[in-house]
Parts: sequence; structure tokens; C-alpha cells
Amino acid sequence: LTALGKSRLGVLASKQLLQDMEDGMYHESGKPNVVSYTTHIQGLARLGQAKEAECVLFTMTQIPDAWTWNAVLLAWIRSKSRRAPQRIEYLISVMRHRYETGESLDKPDCRTYTYALQGWAGSKGENYAGLRADEIMKDMVNNGIAPDLPVYNTCIAAWAAGGHWKAGFRARDIMECIERDGLTPDP
Repeated sequence: LTALGKSRLGVLASKQLLQDMEDGMYHESGKPNVVSYTTHIQGLARLGQAKEAECVLFTMTQIPDAWTWNAVLLAWIRSKSRRAPQRIEYLISVMRHRYETGESLDKPDCRTYTYALQGWAGSKGENYAGLRADEIMKDMVNNGIAPDLPVYNTCIAAWAAGGHWKAGFRARDIMECIERDGLTPDP
């Protein structure tokens, strides 16, 4: 599946292989597992096919893990859809709910939140992108996940993308957080 997921035609072939595995065309040990689904979703993400990736997530016969969810979030980022940031936030709320009910193996992790921030950083002209990024970082901390350097950098990028008049001030505040946390900022 990994080799197939590297091209548009390959993704179609991996979809068929996954379907054949689900239909039992291979012996019992040939049934798709969470890695099979995640690998197919990663191929869709490379092509920015977010709706298709999400469809696989919600129809897969295995319980997804953080890698699976994050692959779908990456597909939304690469889709360049204007609604990607909102969709990513929605999917994170679904992931959290499914984790709490046992329908997902993992809760949102640092990468999950970084993808949410990347969605807002890629939303050019959304004046409130930085404000949403701040809310995402608060949610992250409230859920016991410490921001790392990519999170801080992506939050700064979201503020810059939004063009909000407070962006420069907020970037300075975030740089102070980076120093306070003992992280080395990118040059």
C-alpha cells in the first residue's frame, strides 16, 4: 500500500486492494488493519484528497489511532480548501469524543494540534486566524500537552497569515514563551 500511495493512479490501486482485503479475497490474515487504512489515507493526503481521506476514516472497519486521524488532518491541509481550518477543528473534536467513548485508540497529540495550527496558518486573509491559533494552543495546554517549537512557530505563522493588527505584538509574546520554555528559536 505504501508504494501504491505515491501517485494518483497508485492511490486508486491501493483503494481497490483495500476493498479486496475487506471483501476477504485474501486469507483471514490478509484483512486490513489500522496500518493498512492509515497508509491508504496517507496516499490520499499526498494528493490533497481530504474528502476521500475522511470518508475512509469514517468507514474503516478498524478503530483509528492518532496516525490515522493525523493523516486525515494533513489531507485537509494539503487540500488548500478554504474550510480546511474549521474542518480540522471539527475532526479534532470528533477524535476527542471518540477517544472518550473508546472508538479511537488515541486522543489528540501534539502533532494533531500542530496540524490544526497549520490549517489556520494557511488560511490567508482570515483576520481571526491568530485568535483561533491562540484558542487551539490553550486547548492543547488544557489537555495536558506542552507546546513545542513547531507549535509556537506555527502559531506565529497563523497570526502573520491573518494580518491582524496585533500580530507583531503577539509574535513577540510567543517568542518570550519560547525563551521561557527553554526552547531554541529557529534562525
